[in-house]
Amino acid sequence: MLFSVVSLKGTLFFGFFCMIFLFSNQANAQTDSLSLVSDTVAPADPRLINLDTELPNKKIRNSKKALTYSAILPGLGQSYNRKYWKIPIIYGGFAGLALVVDFNQKKFKQFSNELVARSKNDPSNMPDPALAVASNERIVELKNFYKRNRDFSILGIVGLYGLNIIDAYVDAELSGFDISDDLSLKITPYLQPPATIVKNQPAFTGLKFTFTL
Repeated sequence: MLFSVVSLKGTLFFGFFCMIFLFSNQANAQTDSLSLVSDTVAPADPRLINLDTELPNKKIRNSKKALTYSAILPGLGQSYNRKYWKIPIIYGGFAGLALVVDFNQKKFKQFSNELVARSKNDPSNMPDPALAVASNERIVELKNFYKRNRDFSILGIVGLYGLNIIDAYVDAELSGFDISDDLSLKITPYLQPPATIVKNQPAFTGLKFTFTL
């Protein structure tokens, strides 16, 4: 029982870890993003550029293609976006969730069979001696517990599949935009000249804070 609770918590933690790890790259990566600035021409809008075309610094990905590829085969969209390091994370998540589904399914069947054996006097299907101390109510409770864990794990697989599609789509959408971190703070001296409207208001000095986001 304790092991099952730990396995469920571990599954949920692993799922959240995959989500955070997959999407953390969207907010902090791509410092080598598109640069189309000219001395005489205004910068081009990457959204107006043909998709799947080579640019001076990188290639803009087609988000619809990435979405379709990942829907057909998980990880294929990440491969199209050249984010190969995400593929082992995706399949590791699927493998871990599949193992949890299998474990809880076996436990569910074990306690289901125990209830059937207790309700029938069939010599070929005797109750499990290891569960003799457990009441029928306890067996039903354990059966429902493992059934719920199995169902949650199946939902986790579906969620990871959807997350794989969303990640590929967002990655392709952001391939043409500069989202590199450029957060800076500049502090400079500041001089306020005497006011011309309000009388007797002298000049004063201070510090000017400039944030770049």
